[in-house]
Amino acid sequence: MVFLSFIFMAAFMVSTAFGLDIVRDGKPVAQVVVSPLPTDTEPRRGFQPDDAMAAKVLVDWVSKMTDAQLPITAAPTDGRPAIYIGEAAVKAGLKLNDIQSPTNEGLRIVVIGQKALIGGQSGVATVRAVCRFLEVIGCRYLMEGPLGEVYPRLKTLHLRDFSLTEKPALLSRRIWGSQWAGETLWKIWNGAGGLSLETGHSWGRYIPQSLFHEHPEYFRMNADGQRVPSEWLCTSNMDLRALFSQRVIEAIRKGRIYPSISPPDGTAYCQCPSCKAQDNPNAIEPSSGAVSMTDRFVDFFNYIAQRVAEEFPHSILNFYCYADYTQPPAAHLNSLQTSAHGWLQFAIAASTALEAQTAHRINN
Repeated sequence: MVFLSFIFMAAFMVSTAFGLDIVRDGKPVAQVVVSPLPTDTEPRRGFQPDDAMAAKVLVDWVSKMTDAQLPITAAPTDGRPAIYIGEAAVKAGLKLNDIQSPTNEGLRIVVIGQKALIGGQSGVATVRAVCRFLEVIGCRYLMEGPLGEVYPRLKTLHLRDFSLTEKPALLSRRIWGSQWAGETLWKIWNGAGGLSLETGHSWGRYIPQSLFHEHPEYFRMNADGQRVPSEWLCTSNMDLRALFSQRVIEAIRKGRIYPSISPPDGTAYCQCPSCKAQDNPNAIEPSSGAVSMTDRFVDFFNYIAQRVAEEFPHSILNFYCYADYTQPPAAHLNSLQTSAHGWLQFAIAASTALEAQTAHRINN
């Protein structure tokens, strides 16, 4: 843990003549209001971001700062400062439906006098709202575990009136490779969440190698001019494109709303004349020195997006941008299907930035 002992001279920590009293001289003053009141008799299963969790996070972190334990109640005592959380805050007057967030993650904090309203458009957003409230006080959660907890040590905790409204700028915010840790407070605090967009290698799921004997033309051609069974496909083949698109549509119908259309791992690209004709020989992948595959894949992805959009215009198709396809396309960008366009630009930008980092030493 990191303890910060200092006197706040900022606008939020001022004389107790006005604003919200939370703790005074090490004693709890405010009450935390949650509806319905969480009970210990109902065991919580797994990680549940909701009003009860948000209230517990607030109480725990106030205790870390002041050693005072704020009471949690469903029926606030008249005349006592109150911090309303989630549903209780909405009942007390907090407005959330005017925040335009496509993922329902808008949050708002309003502190007026001896009342604070803290809430979000979802359980995760409400927990994050409490985290933002704690950040106003000076708390940070820099990395998972107690070592990453940063907070001031205070005897008196008082906040001036303020308001804060926030919504995520990105539809999906996830750390690749961190699934082993599951959902955690650290992730919510630092903005993880949003839509669950699939990005795994997927071509073999839509076009299995068992189709090779019937349709070898669907599969990649090697450098010797031979078609070979593989998860790598001949993406310029129009019949293959039609079948691939249909399989993606079927996957969405079965519940995979934001499916992956990512190529396999590796670099076993189709070497047929039609596929190679889509490549720009002057577009070079900086990480390998090979000709970029971006143009051929973007053309393929855009075809799929156009077919999918006819039935599922709000679906988002996702794919990795790495290996020899990290660079922006030299062609097709202006004609990209809208449903693929935004995510494509973000993915390419993120991957390009990553590739740029690997091209330099750590100290450069």
